[in-house]
Parts: sequence; C-alpha cells; structure tokens
Amino acid sequence: MDPREETYLDMARIFEEELDFARARKWYQKIEGSGEVYEILGEYYYLGRGCRRDVQKARLYFEKAAFLGETDALCNQALCEEDPGKKLELYKRAAMRGLAYAMNMVGIVLEEYGLEDAYPAVKWFYDAANEGLPEGCYNYAMNTKAAGDVKLYLQKAAEKNFIPAMEKYALFLQEGWLCKRNPEEAEKLWAKIRLLKGGE
Repeated sequence: MDPREETYLDMARIFEEELDFARARKWYQKIEGSGEVYEILGEYYYLGRGCRRDVQKARLYFEKAAFLGETDALCNQALCEEDPGKKLELYKRAAMRGLAYAMNMVGIVLEEYGLEDAYPAVKWFYDAANEGLPEGCYNYAMNTKAAGDVKLYLQKAAEKNFIPAMEKYALFLQEGWLCKRNPEEAEKLWAKIRLLKGGE
C-alpha cells in the first residue's frame, strides 16, 4: 500500500469509528489490491453497512480478498452462496488452511443439507474442537457416539462460556447423565448462565 492509500485507510477508519459507514466505504473503495480492504468492503455490502445491501457485490469483494490470501473471505464468500455444494467447497478450502470456524461449518453444511463426504461431519467437528473452537466442542459432543467424549467436550465448551454447552452440561450435572449427580455444581452453572444472559 502506497502512502496515499495509507492515508485513505486512515480516513476510512476515522469515519468507521464515528459510525459514518457511508463515508468510510467511500475511502475504502479508493484502495486497490488489499485483501483486507476487499474483505471489509464485502462485509459492508453483505450487511448493508453505509450502502444498500448487495450480496452480489459482497461476493465479488470476498472473491478478490480470497484470491489475495484472506482465508476468512472464503467463509464470507460461502455465506453469499445458495448452492450447498459451492458453500461446502468454500468452507473446505478455508478449513484446509487451518481455520477452525470453517472446519465446524463444513460439518454443519454436511448435516444441514444431508451431503455425503469422505470425511463425515462428526470428524470435522472433532477437528474444530481440537483447534479449541467452543462451537466445535459442542457440535462434536452432540454428534459423537463415544460416551466419554460427550461429557468431556461439553465440559470444554462450557468452560469457554459457550451457553448452549453450559446449559446442556448443567443438565448433565443436575440429572447425573454420564457423570456423578452434582446439583450444587449444576446450580452454580445455571447462575453463571443467567449472569451471561444478562440476568434473565
């Protein structure tokens, strides 16, 4: 990025901090050849931030960003796809680059659309879990047939404050499912869940 484009980037960020997304977008659009900026512009168009929502324009910016090596852009591009096969391929490409979120999404797409893969959904969830992704831990726990792993991975996700896992794990403790019954610990967990949900 040349000095002039660095100034454009600074201006875009100033307007973004002021939540003036329309003006920020105009400054971002002056910058050429930056994967990071293309991804930001894709998000602007996908969300309709400072412009009218336009999924086609968003997809084009995400494609440019992905071409320039932005792995997250592959996942964003997948959000723009309606075709399950294309969606799956994009998430798999990101997963192969080590993105845990993408690994989890491959599993979700396989399950949601009933697609077949040489590597089943539960193994994608397992990989995402072992990369430390709480959602991956939860999805693996909910899909594995290994009883010992159900409790272990639910607990891992709960420890990272992933609320669906916390709720499920609190029930396990409350009822004694796959673990020793522990109502006191269950109540502590329910209290923490209420706190995280804003005191519901």
